[in-house]
Amino acid sequence: MSPTPHDPAADLPDVQEPDLAAILRRSDLGGVYALPFSGRGEVERACTLCGHRLHSADGEDSEDVGIVLALLGRDLQLPDYYGANYDALADCLCDDAWAAPAGGDVPGQVLVIGGSAALKNADPEGFDTLCAVFAAAADYWREAGVPFWVFFDLPADGLADLPILPA
Repeated sequence: MSPTPHDPAADLPDVQEPDLAAILRRSDLGGVYALPFSGRGEVERACTLCGHRLHSADGEDSEDVGIVLALLGRDLQLPDYYGANYDALADCLCDDAWAAPAGGDVPGQVLVIGGSAALKNADPEGFDTLCAVFAAAADYWREAGVPFWVFFDLPADGLADLPILPA
């Protein structure tokens, strides 16, 4: 399963971790990835350097995609109309009002999703659909020139299906 329609990992430059901010600034490379080995701290630092909005969500190791979708709504502070389903998630992730709640230009968006290994193992199809929704949002924002990144914080054995940024 390819989490994005094109494979942005093939286009990534071979960079050292201090250049993570330079990668995150590039809307053409945004998509769904495994969290870099440097971890959340490095992603947070890079977001600060870029001026991107950092969102953290926790699937709380739920095996139920409905619960994970509800938790995403809570943690990502999605709009009140969010219906905790794939279509509603897709709509909200592409909503300017969510992406730039203060108005003005939409900054880059970086989502770090933890606690999803149980869903990936128990419901691979549900996890793949979730990745496809995130990938579609990345495509939408790519067309608008806005960097949109989703990083799944998974144990090493859960990374095989997701591209990894080079170290």
